[in-house]
Amino acid sequence: LQGNHYFWWVSQTTTRLSTVTRQAILRGELGNQCSNYLAKTNGLT
Repeated sequence: LQGNHYFWWVSQTTTRLSTVTRQAILRGELGNQCSNYLAKTNGLT
C-alpha cells in the first residue's frame, strides 16, 4: 500500500510539474511576442 501511494504521489507531482512548466513556457512565449510587438510599434527594431 505504501509503495502504491508513493507511485501515485510521484505521478501526481510529475503531472503537476509538467503542467506548470507548459504554462510557464506558454507565458514566456506570450511575453516575448508582446515585447516584440511593443518594440516594433515603438520603432525600436
